[in-house]
Amino acid sequence: SPSWISDIWHTLQNLPVPVNFLYKDPRRFTSDYVRGVLAAVTDSMQDHLTDCVAASVRLPLLVHRVEIDNRGKCIQAVMRFRDYLRVPNAGHRRALTRLMCGEHPLGIEQGRRTVPSTPRARRICRFCRLRGMVETETHVLVDCACPEVEGLREAYFAEASKHVPSLTAARRVLGSTDPLRTMLSQHKTLALIAQFVHQVFTLCE
Repeated sequence: SPSWISDIWHTLQNLPVPVNFLYKDPRRFTSDYVRGVLAAVTDSMQDHLTDCVAASVRLPLLVHRVEIDNRGKCIQAVMRFRDYLRVPNAGHRRALTRLMCGEHPLGIEQGRRTVPSTPRARRICRFCRLRGMVETETHVLVDCACPEVEGLREAYFAEASKHVPSLTAARRVLGSTDPLRTMLSQHKTLALIAQFVHQVFTLCE
């Protein structure tokens, strides 16, 4: 019969990642069973968000995101309070959030918003202007050879390496994406990377 219990069943079945709910047997409705269903809903949401991030071309920095907590342990979770939200300078905090969420002024994102959208290969870096060099997050923040951007980057690394010496090695031996993810995963230097990102976005504007 139609009821709020069957409404819950239909809702859980229609989630992007369905959750099993055996509503026809009232003997199952113990407090432990309900807690289990609630936990399954949370897991369903986590799985769905992970799938959404993995499928999005706009969120390269969120795919397989790993962060280092205060105990030096690597953690990977799609839903948790992010340390960069504690960056004290509001402008720097917003800039870093925009970078992570794909809402930034770099060419790779702004080219998607033109009508019609600019082909990816034509979203050339406005700073170095090298032929075929797309203005992506990793290119600008890690590789771009424009003296103005490079000066900001070197200032960041000089200060950040005092707190996390391993950043220098990561920058030297890994590809572009990995150093950027390493830079973004360091709790001790988030305020510094946020300042660097804000400075680059200011140049864009």
